[in-house]
Amino acid sequence: MKIALLDTETTGAARHDEVIELAFAVITIDPESGRFTGLDGHYRGLREPRVPISAGALAVHGISMESVRGHSLDEPACRALLEPCAAIVAHNITFDRAMMGRLWSWTLHLPWRCSCWGFDWRSIGAPNRRLQSLLAHFRIDPGSAHRAGSDVKAMHALLQQHHPTSGRTFLWHVLNQSSRARVPLQTR
Repeated sequence: MKIALLDTETTGAARHDEVIELAFAVITIDPESGRFTGLDGHYRGLREPRVPISAGALAVHGISMESVRGHSLDEPACRALLEPCAAIVAHNITFDRAMMGRLWSWTLHLPWRCSCWGFDWRSIGAPNRRLQSLLAHFRIDPGSAHRAGSDVKAMHALLQQHHPTSGRTFLWHVLNQSSRARVPLQTR
């Protein structure tokens, strides 16, 4: 089963804000356990926005207007990689799905899953649902925190951890969630 792990960095969190960095990895997993079996593709790109990067967003991710000037994302390449996926997993789909939908409306129809709200992290002793806290709890190196590429790698490492009682990966649990944190799964 092909799954995409996706993250964005943006100019801010308001309705007018835009994606300035996109990263995702398309992986193949065993549908019975959620275990990683292969990397099918990846993408990382910067994009010059039409709106300024807010001071708050700059303080979080460190991406300046100078670093994105003249850059654009390759929509046809992204579409070719994302559309065949059975699910798109982001750590906060409320934010990432909305930002991606403003960028490319076709992404709204993809089958999204949320690794933040799609699993009860406190049930296994995690302090909260924040990605950086979960990485610290499982002693996973976050790399460059709050950069899309590093967050995708860290999310992959987190979701490949095994649930203490089921033995399946956290990714399996996120994909098989029955909560409100999902959009219908495709059988591709």
